[in-house]
Amino acid sequence: MDGKFATAFPGSSLNNRRAGRRWLLASTALLLLLGAGIAAAQSATTGLVPAWRCSSGGVIASGFEDESAPLRPSNGSGGETEAVLRQIDVPGFGVSNFYLYVPTSYDPAQPVPLVVVLHGAAGPGAADTAASGTRAFWWNTAIQHGFILLVPTGHSPQGSWIIPDSYDLIDAGIADTFARYNIDRNRVYAWGFSAGANLLHALALGRSDKFAAYAVHAGSLQRAAGVNAPLQAVRKPPLELWVGSGDSVYLPEMTADRSRFVAAGWVLGDTLGFTTFNGGHSFDSSHFSQIWPRWCRYAVVPGD
Repeated sequence: MDGKFATAFPGSSLNNRRAGRRWLLASTALLLLLGAGIAAAQSATTGLVPAWRCSSGGVIASGFEDESAPLRPSNGSGGETEAVLRQIDVPGFGVSNFYLYVPTSYDPAQPVPLVVVLHGAAGPGAADTAASGTRAFWWNTAIQHGFILLVPTGHSPQGSWIIPDSYDLIDAGIADTFARYNIDRNRVYAWGFSAGANLLHALALGRSDKFAAYAVHAGSLQRAAGVNAPLQAVRKPPLELWVGSGDSVYLPEMTADRSRFVAAGWVLGDTLGFTTFNGGHSFDSSHFSQIWPRWCRYAVVPGD
């Protein structure tokens, strides 16, 4: 499915009357999360995946495994393929919908990468439409490169996310996918748009030993993590920042974010990408085929 998918900025939960309280909660949540996970994050490192593995959809050939990025299979042995809806009873949330896409090339004997996708604020009652629609924009890239997609459904009244509550929902979806499919735990990536991107900054930085790399479209670090987030305290997960040249809200904020990441040790053009494209508060499915090759070379190498 090609084309563009946009979530209007006024629909974001950041614009309601509870915006100030949520910013404070978000900043506090990230600081607590970082404090709890600094030791694990510092012991984890970033490994490089051999180029041949990226070109073969993540499948190991001839029994060879590169030592700098060893496999860590979840050993899930079953699961349906193609478009899948998982309904999981998550404590504190009830039965929640998770939209997956599993390429027919998937072989349970081979661990494959996982991409977690977080949609933007959809509006009341529209989160399922946003989740399934965003999955459709991603699945051609999943088919081409052989990874599995996981798209949780936002649970706030605005069809969006709540920081830090949403972390538990996302964790439940990842755990269920690990149990049902054979995922390489060292190659879990994440992408978010708008409100989903805001949350993803806090999640991926706070759990930098869990995500090999991540990318945001129209998402601001300060809206989720706060301007004083201690970026120096975490493993620096490789990161892609994408924003439309006509996005008058996020372009200046993400330009400032770029400077913050560089100052904290990310390397522009290597572990940090910054891309502007013709458009507004939107994304295009063609962007994902550009993001994946930049992600694919990275893996988490857990510490002892």
